[in-house]
Formats: sequence, C-alpha cells, structure tokens
Amino acid sequence: MDPTHSVAFETGKTKANHNSPVDPNTVLSRVGEEAQGTSSGAATDAMVEEPKSQKPLSRQGNVLYKDRMLVRVGYHNEENIVSFDEAAQRRNPCSKLDPFEEYIVVWRKGFVEFYQEWRMPFRERMTGSKRMCFAIPLMPHRSSLSIFNPDDLTLCLTTSVEKLQLEVETVLKSPKTSRISAVRNRVAQSSQVQWLRGHKKGTQIFILKLAERSRTLDWYWEVWRDLGGQLPERIDISVPLISTSIRMTISEDEETDQADNGQLLRHFCPDMVVKTCWEMLRKKKAINDIVQQAKLQGIKDEGDIRLVWKASDGLLDWVAYPDTVEGKERPWALLAGLAQLQNNPSPRELQLRPARHQPKSVKLNDGTLLEEPPGIEGYLFRIHGPTNKSIIYLASHDGCLFMTNKKDSEPPIIPNQEGSTPSEFFSEMHKEFLENEHRRMGSVIRKSVGCIDMRDIAMIQYPSLPRKGADGQGETFELKFTAGGSMKLEAHTSEIAREWVERLEALKSYWRYRHRVEARQRMDAMSAASGVMHDDGTDEFLGEIWNWCTIRGCRPICLSGRLYMKQGSHKKFRLKYMALTQGTFVSFKVTGKASFHVRKKNYPLFGAYTYSGLLAHEEIHEPHNRDAFLSQHRVYQDGLQSSDGPDDTTFCIRLSISGSHSGESASNPWHSSDNEDHTSIKLSKSPRSLLIFRARSKLERDRWVWAINAEVERQVRAHLDQQNRFRAYGKVIDRW
Repeated sequence: MDPTHSVAFETGKTKANHNSPVDPNTVLSRVGEEAQGTSSGAATDAMVEEPKSQKPLSRQGNVLYKDRMLVRVGYHNEENIVSFDEAAQRRNPCSKLDPFEEYIVVWRKGFVEFYQEWRMPFRERMTGSKRMCFAIPLMPHRSSLSIFNPDDLTLCLTTSVEKLQLEVETVLKSPKTSRISAVRNRVAQSSQVQWLRGHKKGTQIFILKLAERSRTLDWYWEVWRDLGGQLPERIDISVPLISTSIRMTISEDEETDQADNGQLLRHFCPDMVVKTCWEMLRKKKAINDIVQQAKLQGIKDEGDIRLVWKASDGLLDWVAYPDTVEGKERPWALLAGLAQLQNNPSPRELQLRPARHQPKSVKLNDGTLLEEPPGIEGYLFRIHGPTNKSIIYLASHDGCLFMTNKKDSEPPIIPNQEGSTPSEFFSEMHKEFLENEHRRMGSVIRKSVGCIDMRDIAMIQYPSLPRKGADGQGETFELKFTAGGSMKLEAHTSEIAREWVERLEALKSYWRYRHRVEARQRMDAMSAASGVMHDDGTDEFLGEIWNWCTIRGCRPICLSGRLYMKQGSHKKFRLKYMALTQGTFVSFKVTGKASFHVRKKNYPLFGAYTYSGLLAHEEIHEPHNRDAFLSQHRVYQDGLQSSDGPDDTTFCIRLSISGSHSGESASNPWHSSDNEDHTSIKLSKSPRSLLIFRARSKLERDRWVWAINAEVERQVRAHLDQQNRFRAYGKVIDRW
C-alpha cells in the first residue's frame, strides 16, 4: 500500500570515533566542544560556575531522568559487545555478575550515572549527595543499549573496559588542582575503580530493571537516541481483521532534527497513527469490513481500535499509556517500541487490533452461550454447631467466595429508591462510583479471612419445602465440597436464602465451564506460538487473553489463580491461591483436601520490581520440588497441559515493603493519604522480601508479569504526587 505521509528524521551528529587510546595530556588539554562527552569535559564542567546565558537543558549536564532501579553489574571477557540478552548469557555467561542491588540511576546528556547509599551516613551530609558508584559515557563506538529480556523489558547497558580504564586512570593521575580535585575524589571513592582493577580489556555489563514497563521504554528511547540510534525508513502496520497492512514511511532529512523539535513525535503519536490508518482504510473502502468484524466483537468506533506489538509467542504488548509516570505527555510511545526492534533479535509485528475486554460470556463446544451471572454479596450466619454461629460477610469475585468477619466488612452503599443517575448522562460520576466500588471490594478481599474456589463446591443443598413450625430450616443452606466436608450458612429470611442458592448455583456452573474454556484457549495459543496453526479463531481470542480490563482495571480483581510460591531463595515451593487487587498481591493457603483457603499475607506492590526468565531462575540457589517443573508433560485440574521448563515459568517480585498478615491498608502507601511522605524507604542491597513464583506454563507466567505491571502502572498514575516524591529520594550531583 502506498505510504500515507513522509516525515523527516535525523538522529543528530555522531560523536567522534575513539577506537585508539588517547594520550592523557591530550585528554586533559581538551577544551570546548572537543571535551564534550569525555571525563575531561565532565571534570571541567563540574568546577565551572553556571554561565549567565542559559543553554538548552540537555547541554548543561543537568539531570534529565532519575529513577530507582535494580542493577546487576557484571564483567565479560569479550569486547565490542553490541547486544547482550538472555540467550547470550546462556551461551557465553559473564565471568562475574553481582546480584541485584538497588541504585539511583541518572541520565544526563552523554552520561548514565549510578548512585548508592554511603556506608557511613554522615558522608552524605558532608558531600551533599549519594555515593556515585559508576558513570558510563554514552558514545556509539564504546557503549550500547539492548533488551536483555523482552518479556519483562529488562535492559542491558554495556561499555568498553579498555577505554573506561584509560579515562579513569587519567583522572586519578591528574595534577592536584582545585579545578579537578573534586571529580578525582568522586572517582576514587566510586565502585568503578574496584571493578576495573585487573581488567585491561573486556566489557562492563549493567542489567537494569525498573518498576514500570512504560518508564523502561522511556529510558530506552532517550538513551538509544543519545547513543545515535536511527529509526527505520518505514513502519508496517498489520490489520488482522481484514488481512491487510499499511505502510508509513519515515524519510531522513539531514538539515533538521525532527526528533527534538517534536514534528516526528506529533506525526507518529499513537492517536495520530490510529486516526491516519482509519482514514486510509476508509478511502480504500475496507472500513466496512472492519466495522462488521468489530461489531461482532463489541467494538463501536475507531476509539476502540488500538496499536499493539505482537510477539512471536503470541504476547500482545499494547501501546496503552499516552502519559508518563510523572504525568507528562508521552508522544514517543509508538516510536519507543519501534526503536526497541532495532537491537532486539526477537521478531515483533505492529498491529491494529480491537481493544477487547474480558468476555462476559462463554461459548461451549455445542454452541451454547453462557452469560456471566451477576455476583452476590451480603451478611450470613455461619453455623459452627447446634448452638454456635457467627456473622460473616460473603462476596463472590472471579469464581471465588471471599469470607470476611463482620467487623472488617464493607457493604456497598444502600441504593437510593427515589431516583437514579443514568451513567450515559453522568459519565464522570459513574466512573467515580465504579472506582470507589473497586476500592471497596479490594478492601474486602484484603481483609478477608479466607476464600472458597467455586470449582470445589460439589453441591448446594437447600430445603425448598421446610416443615411448618421448624424454626430456621427455611433460612439454612449447605455447601458440600468435592474433597469432603461442608459449610452451613443461614440467611435472615427464606427468600434471601433462596436467592443465595440460585445465585451460587448459577455462578458455580458458569465458572466451572469458564475455567475449562480458558484452559483450552491457552493451550491453543501455546501451540500456535510453537508453529501449529488453528482455524478456530486462535488469533482473535489473543485479545481476550491480553485484554484491556487488566490495563484499565475494570474489575476489582486484576488477575487471580493458583501459583507455586516461596518467600526467599532457600525455602520450599508451596501452592497458593493469589489475587491481584488494588496494588496488593493477596495470598491464600492451599492445603491438602481443605476447600477453605485461609488468607495468609498481603504484599504491597509499592516500589516493587517484577522480573522473570533467567534472572528469576537464578534466584533459586537450591531448588526444591525440582521434578515438578522439569520440561515434561503435565496436566492440571482445569485440563491445562504444559511442558514448559523452569526458566520459562519462574518470576520474582522484589518488595520494598514486606508483606503483612493484617488486612489494614497502613502498610501500603497507595492505600493511605497522598499527602503522607514515604520517601524514607532507602535503597536496598539485599531484598527486604523476595517472592519467587512458578506458574504452570510460560503463557501463564507472562500473563502474571504483565498483569502485575499493569496494576503498578495504574496505581502509579493514580498517585502522582506520592510517586514523584518517592522517585525524588536521594540527592545526586546537581550538574557536571
């Protein structure tokens, strides 16, 4: 198809080639533009007073990006490593690779710096900043940036040891003058000297993990451009609904740098690209086919059509966030994904897809369509014996019944019988109501005493014709469990009891079929990723697996299910039922034949890092239950079959705040007032709490990692002031 428009783009001037070592005297004698991007220039700028005429922000050595990150620092014997990922680490691993430690990472024009806490706190008061550990120059012929793990978007920054060693020695051997002594002291006190000692050649490796995926892409985009990265000449956008594609060209203009003045960003911001594609399809009269197909999937207009990157294994990475985690515009959201492809060997395809939400119905093999029944919640009596009973609050969510004590219950607001507020006329009020309801339901789950999986309910017995004069029998019903045992419940009236029985029967039947259909879909998606083609709409229900309810938070529970979990590297894996809700990961104990799963801990995701694959698997020093996760065929309760190995099923969550048995929200800053200051959480060398999980398949693992990231992204944007204060923790060197 003909290109829609052409946009000029220039990545800027490429820095000079530094293939051969330079004489130290020559380095120190550099001035002006010759010193830009070198240690000599940094030393000079650090001691020079601020000029009267203000230069552009990026040219003053000012801090442009500052974030907390998990960093693994390593050394590789090979030189000139352009791209380093999981596959490269498996084939030819680093000769030295330290465990994850938390750093403050700063990007200035031409440099990336790493800061940590001082070993002695008074040093920070003396120097006025955190301890600078590493400073990596961003030069195209000595440093490179790549994607270490595309599934969780872990980055890898590499730099030449030989050239870095030369510059460090030059600074340390420089004459003792007031002009350079401050920089020399910083270099001498940094970790860079210890790391370079004994290494004349090779590559220094920095594996970087941020808390938010969109922020990681922002970092990649800016550092990649600073390294002289160039976008391709075209963008191909596939439209699977009508089996066509659109090509948009990016022409290179040597005279103007469009990436800096914003013209390129305006032309290729996601909303503009979707609008342009929609207009192109309308001109080609292909829009009617899209509208017909979209209506079948509940799509109303072009506002429900979104851009997405589809990976070779079927993972959908939606271009979903138009603003940054700081609340600023993010027009490079699409171009950052395009830049990611340049050094990433894993193929990905840009597509235009309907933004589907979690389906509210299930289609069975015989064509029967089951609609999701409405949930139910309310107060009941739990009968423990002939004369003993207690008041509980029971609520159904995501195929489970969550039980809460009366003192911790939060019933919904009683509806106004005199009138109603139509959502189509008061959309903002309706949106606020739904957000409050989701927070309330999330609080009920966090404070619950336990839950019951509806698949474990074999029968719901209710005496439909109670004997006359038999007190209480008409209000009582019983849940019989498949593993044995029962639970007797009593409502206030027989009518309420009958409603509970009917609702629970409908929910039990629906969720039993729902789990089976989802297991079948995921197995089809896994086989399609391995190259087996299906003619049953496999590509269509990928939008249901990677749905927008997870991104938007349309439901109280973002994701729930069973996972094998252990807290720490040396403990055993235990089966848990996990629920992800309102920025908290809630765990429930699954033991033997017990159908009631007791709530164990609530894990706040504030300041947490999630990573998977090889990095997560290496956290298990002495794995237990190893035979349960070998690459062999496994069949689970809902019919899911998998043969994925431990590397593909493991993921970790490194917490900044330890889990709590209490259901109170005080431990999670996201549940407290935005005015409260939580910046006292210091950088950690070892994890305060490390949760290691194993899913049943790679697809299931990737969905958990994706859902946790989506929940964190949503909470961060809902608490901007709080997050910005947390991100601003720790003073760094103001300006070189």
